[in-house]
Amino acid sequence: MRSHRRRDSTRQFRRVGVGGVYIFVVNAAPEFVQRLRPYDEVDAGGMVTFKAQYRATPTPTVKWFKDEEEVRATERHQLDDDQTNGFIRLTICDVTEADEGAYKCKVENREGVASTTGYQYGRPTSQ
Repeated sequence: MRSHRRRDSTRQFRRVGVGGVYIFVVNAAPEFVQRLRPYDEVDAGGMVTFKAQYRATPTPTVKWFKDEEEVRATERHQLDDDQTNGFIRLTICDVTEADEGAYKCKVENREGVASTTGYQYGRPTSQ
């Protein structure tokens, strides 16, 4: 088996050969195909969903942050990551004023890291 490596700015190519047959394995740093919307406004008590799409090889880890603090899955915070096509989503249910802030999605693998940020503003309920 022969193996040759070549690297460019975002991808690593590896040609692996067995018995005269070669395949190319491509590793790529994460990049966003669709970024988060820069601004979302939602009524208090409503629901907001942040959506993006990435591509990366090997499969990356995905983390969400609100004002630089990691967001974990809870009853109100739903995190979805479809690794086959790179669609990711953070849904916040029953939005409150405390949910207002900057939301960042960070995607990372051994080849690199990418992030995208959107801001959520909660409109107060009318009295």
